[in-house]
Amino acid sequence: MSPNRPILTTPRLRLEPIDRSHADCLFELFQEPSLHIFTERTRPDDLAEFRRGCEFLESDKSPDETKWWLNWVSFDQSNNSIVGKIELSITLDTAKGYLAYYSFAGYEGQGFASEACRVVISTAFSIYNAQKIVIEIDLRNESSLRVADAVGARYVRTRPPEATEDHEQKVFELTEKDLPNPGVSV
Repeated sequence: MSPNRPILTTPRLRLEPIDRSHADCLFELFQEPSLHIFTERTRPDDLAEFRRGCEFLESDKSPDETKWWLNWVSFDQSNNSIVGKIELSITLDTAKGYLAYYSFAGYEGQGFASEACRVVISTAFSIYNAQKIVIEIDLRNESSLRVADAVGARYVRTRPPEATEDHEQKVFELTEKDLPNPGVSV
């Protein structure tokens, strides 16, 4: 049974579960080349395919139902602008989650990613029963390293690049006891 797809809020942000209504705006935002420097993803080039991808993510679970695939679009509540996207995949049998986040152009360095990650991490523990959250970050991505620090993630190790990666990754982990109460509103 799937928990309700919650809209999450913080003092500055509203995080909506991704759906097809977000596709066109996200497609345009993901055209920014700087978003793809530190990831193995490439800039989307087919809007129809991107729309299908957003629609596919509405189900929240992998096709084999072994993972939660949770994705939120972050909005600045003061002006309703999309400031970022948060992705969380939780393997059901291990209750281990993997977190990724994007800050869109013009919204970097303002604490939006940290704020969004805190509420998503809290939700992962309280609603989706995650036991551990893992964040893997390209060593060169200083902004993401600051976010991991800001949310209280503990550095675990550095791993060598995998086949699709060019650089080493720092691996961080969080458990529920690592987090202060972020004042979540679900």
